Amino acid sequence: MAAIIKLTGAQLKEWLEMSAGQFNTIDPNNKEEQELVNTAYRTYNFDVIDGVDYDLDVTQKNKYDISGNLVNENSERVKNLTYKGQVVDPKQEFIVVTNNYRMSGKFLGVKDAGFKQLLSLENRQAIINYIVSEKNINPTADFNWNFVDTIKGLNLTFKTAQIAKGLLERYPNISYLADVENGFTKYKYDYKDRVFKVENPIEENQSQVEKTNPVIKDQKDDLNSKNQEDLKEFEKEIENTKVADIIERISSKEKAINTWIEKVVVEDSLSKDSFRKTSNLATKQSELKISSDTNKSSLLPKTNISTDSDVKLPAALATILIAAGLMVRRKENRIK
Repeated sequence: MAAIIKLTGAQLKEWLEMSAGQFNTIDPNNKEEQELVNTAYRTYNFDVIDGVDYDLDVTQKNKYDISGNLVNENSERVKNLTYKGQVVDPKQEFIVVTNNYRMSGKFLGVKDAGFKQLLSLENRQAIINYIVSEKNINPTADFNWNFVDTIKGLNLTFKTAQIAKGLLERYPNISYLADVENGFTKYKYDYKDRVFKVENPIEENQSQVEKTNPVIKDQKDDLNSKNQEDLKEFEKEIENTKVADIIERISSKEKAINTWIEKVVVEDSLSKDSFRKTSNLATKQSELKISSDTNKSSLLPKTNISTDSDVKLPAALATILIAAGLMVRRKENRIK
């Protein structure tokens, strides 16, 4: 669920200090290979707060451990924290949109916030509302954070999924090294200055990203084209799957079944109605759990059809028709 938190600039910085635990402490004097990502840190706790710009100095020790305990009081990984180009004042107030998980937890900077409010809005619905409102969106990163240059020239590596190899052309500062154990792949990270700094990510990001990396523009165009094709296919499916057509098909099936029943029933005196009554009585008899020594035939209409086998036939057919009716209703609901 979506939630809002009102906190100060100081608390916002501590929130980011806690998130910076995602990275190991790097020795700036060590030219040997060093692993950048702290795999003991839960990745769902690595929060990126959009709307502010900042840098992380991973040559500084983590201020907090993975449990949120203060371990290096004087350490400061979060650098150059700005909002709209201005340095964030520790007393400055912010309202941050987050979720119920983060709001109700013990995350540093959040747990001491002065105001927290859970909204009656699911995360996915908030995203749906945004897409409907904006019509056209640009789902790309705005590069609002980076590392500081204290790691420049160092041999930093990290492991992630093999599928990331297909994304390397977007990031010239990341290169493939080797496939490793458990389906992971090792990559090398080379420090580079931030390509651009966005003052208004929502309005300016699209053109700047496309100028910086034309590959993103091509992929965005392909994505938009694919979305349009999918939408047309979906509309075509809805158009060709009218509820009335489904009901008509079910009805024709029912007629065919009834015709077949008439052929099965030899006795002229036994109509379809009595056949259904036989089925209903048999069902009720089963529900009441009548003992085996009860004369079943005494509860049924007098016919030449065996109550041990033939009576089960219309019950099975009724089940089929009931199931078909349920499918129609589910289809109606989906289309609505």
